[in-house]
Formats: sequence, C-alpha cells, structure tokens
Amino acid sequence: MPHISIGGFPGVGKTTILKILESWYQVHVIPRFTCRPIRRGEQGSQEYVFVSKTRFKKLGRADFFVPSTVEPVEVNERMYFTATPRVRYWPETPPATELVVSLLGEAVNVIRAEVPDMLTVFITHSSPFVVMKRTFDRCEAGGIDPLHKLHLIEEYGRERIWHAYDHIVFNEGTPEECAEKVARIAGLA
Repeated sequence: MPHISIGGFPGVGKTTILKILESWYQVHVIPRFTCRPIRRGEQGSQEYVFVSKTRFKKLGRADFFVPSTVEPVEVNERMYFTATPRVRYWPETPPATELVVSLLGEAVNVIRAEVPDMLTVFITHSSPFVVMKRTFDRCEAGGIDPLHKLHLIEEYGRERIWHAYDHIVFNEGTPEECAEKVARIAGLA
C-alpha cells in the first residue's frame, strides 16, 4: 500500500485534503503528538494524539520524538508543543488500509531514510498572499498567535523547502480536485 507524506505551507489545506482522502479511502494516519487544546472540528481526527504537557515532556525525555519535529505552538498566549514520533513508535497499519498518510513537515528527509518507499507531496498555492491570508484566518479562529506560522511561510519560501519533495501539488481549484491529484500520485485514482 502506498505511503504519502503531505507537507506544505501553513494554510494551504493539508488537513482538508487529509479529511477528503479519509472520506474516499481506508486511510491510516501517522499521528503527531501535541499538548495543545483540541481545536473546533478536531474531535475524532486521526491527525493528532492529544496528551498533557507533563506526558509530552516525559515522551520527549524518553527519546520518543524525532527531535527536529518538536515545535512550539502558542494558543491563547500559552505555549504548547507538537512533535512526530520516531518511526519505531508508529502505530501498526490496520489490514484494510488503502493509504498511509503522514504530515511530517521539515522532518520528511529524516523519516525518508527509514521509510524509503514513502512518496512526498508538497501542497502549495501560487499566491503567497492567499497562503498568508488563509493562515492568518485559521490562526485567528483557533486562538493561535499567527506569527510563528507566518514566519514558517517565510522560512519555507526562503529555503525553497518544496525541492525536498517528490511532487508539488497546487491547491487552487476545489479541495476535492487537490485531493484527487494526491490520490493519483499514490496510484489510487
């Protein structure tokens, strides 16, 4: 079964694309861990494992996370963290799975060494203004300080991070059209 790692600028629709893929296929998501509060619409999501700050710190001290994936997230003026577990701690893939999806961000190259068959897809938009507006709106709706995300957009652009990915997909039509492009890359559509 194919494994796709989806990356991209904040605000380009990665979570929306994941939800669409989950509605079309039996998707197994490699979850990230976070100690931030659950946002509206995240109940039942496979994208994150929500833990307390104390548990997150214990996991970090136990070398559970890929160090480069530990990121601070400010929500309502409080600091939380998000991280990706090391491959050896990923949950087993259920037998009926048609597609494995991970959202690894900058850790994609670290993980690729351990998951060589993984295809990587960078989702973007041709307008930096649209990306920044979507990011700002999403952060504002979730009570998140947008500065970190906006700095990430700037950093990704400066470093041209998309060059590390196998495929680049523009999310400029409907989200379903973008999800269909990702599914075709995985060999499912």
